[in-house]
Amino acid sequence: MTEPTTLARVIVGSRLHGLALPDSDTDVRRVWVTDVAEMLSPWPPDAPEMAPEEDGWELRHFVGLLVKGNPTVLEVLASDLALGPVDPRWEDLRRLTPATLDPDALHRAHTGYIVSQRRLIEDARRRGDERRAAKAAVAALRIADQGADLLRSGVLPTTVTQHRDLLMEIRTDGLTAGLEDAWRRELDLAVAELDAAASNPHRGLAVDRSAVIGFLRSAYR
Repeated sequence: MTEPTTLARVIVGSRLHGLALPDSDTDVRRVWVTDVAEMLSPWPPDAPEMAPEEDGWELRHFVGLLVKGNPTVLEVLASDLALGPVDPRWEDLRRLTPATLDPDALHRAHTGYIVSQRRLIEDARRRGDERRAAKAAVAALRIADQGADLLRSGVLPTTVTQHRDLLMEIRTDGLTAGLEDAWRRELDLAVAELDAAASNPHRGLAVDRSAVIGFLRSAYR
């Protein structure tokens, strides 16, 4: 059995966004490519062995999520904090990014992500997990801001600048009553900005199916 080839291992999460606390974990994500013969086998190959704080995707699955505007894989692709060498195919995919993104799909995916984080807050509070509730609140506002920036500019920012003080307060103190009022107000405004950006997106964001398929064919040769 041929071992999968790692294209990139990158740091994501709070350490990428400039929101880390002294005790924050270092979250790592990996993307790998599997030999075509292994993919066609009735015995699917295993994922590479990964550390506890690490997760990842096989390239074809990763690109499938990317064209749906998935915020999680966009964060991975945008990260410039690589651990170890990066395969040239990874850089090819990063350059191709605007041709993989459909504004409507981006808007749906980011809106859906925000809704899911709101539900996580409610679930976490029912369990008495205020730390998890605060984490979801930070993620929701960050994704709304970054999604709007991406739709307007065609470039996904990684370092958080908008609402940074509020997000750091929530990370430090939790989603207290006073902070929650401010968070809800700012999140509503950020979602409105996301909606507005989706109605007039950057002209460079347009899916080029032939380019995406061509990249995958080349990557698996």
